[in-house]
Amino acid sequence: MEEFSRFIKLIGNDKFNILKDKKVVIIGIGGVGGYAFEALVRGGISNITIVDYDIIDITNLNRQVITNINNIGRYKVDVAKERALEINRNLNIKVIKEKLNEENVIDIIKGNDYIIDAARDIPIVLANGYLDAPNIYSVMCNDEIAIYNATKLLINNGHRNIVYLYTSRSYSGMNKYSGYMKALKEAAISLPHQYSHLCGKNISHAKEYLNELYDNNIPFDAVVTSDDSLAAGAVKYAHAHSISVPDELEIIGYNNSVLSICTEPELTSIDSHVEQLSTKAVDVLMKVLCGESADKHSIITADIIKRNTTHF
Repeated sequence: MEEFSRFIKLIGNDKFNILKDKKVVIIGIGGVGGYAFEALVRGGISNITIVDYDIIDITNLNRQVITNINNIGRYKVDVAKERALEINRNLNIKVIKEKLNEENVIDIIKGNDYIIDAARDIPIVLANGYLDAPNIYSVMCNDEIAIYNATKLLINNGHRNIVYLYTSRSYSGMNKYSGYMKALKEAAISLPHQYSHLCGKNISHAKEYLNELYDNNIPFDAVVTSDDSLAAGAVKYAHAHSISVPDELEIIGYNNSVLSICTEPELTSIDSHVEQLSTKAVDVLMKVLCGESADKHSIITADIIKRNTTHF
């Protein structure tokens, strides 16, 4: 295994053999998952299962390491597998093109090393996840604070009917939702359930839902989203109804993807610094493996990138 010789010098044969023989499953191979996957492959892990049902689109290019212009329209797991085998041709890799749910989760994770059990032997670093257990470390973006601050800025601009569109009920996804609700609660704003909606990660889904609110005479004057694709859908909705952005409708996206500069007007968006988060996760793991001190829980601070869909 000459390709891993320098890594073995860093951590030693014993630790490398422990890592090499472990079985790992990665759920979601996009932003954070893609960087984590690459680090594991280059770290010599030889049995990896990757699970993702999504297809690469242009909005992924500036923040997902497995993507490039030539693989738009392909399944992320297929592209990731090809990339990994070009790094380690002896890798045993399984791809699953499914969305994780209650029915398939047991079948997907069985045979892999459970996180807490594995942590008894080797350290575990969770990227954008949290588990309070010995020898488990986490690196997270402050998603809740980021959405809270964005929503509060809209409230300070005089908005009271703020729609929140989101794509996931994951740990990160629910933290974002909590930030939205916290800002509303502090401002004594109570909105019907229609003002928050779980969407597919799709421009047209966001536009269609906002059209539904419009058709049902449910007023709204601002939209916060958990992904730039949903914010782009809000811009398209506004154009379709001759609604001026940001004068009549302010819109905030999330991820600061290339899509944020492809709309007119360009999107104000929250930059969650995915690459920085992933780099930090690998840095924590390397420190622990080398016997150095590492933070148990690390937070990456998101920034609001102000463009033309907001007045602040």
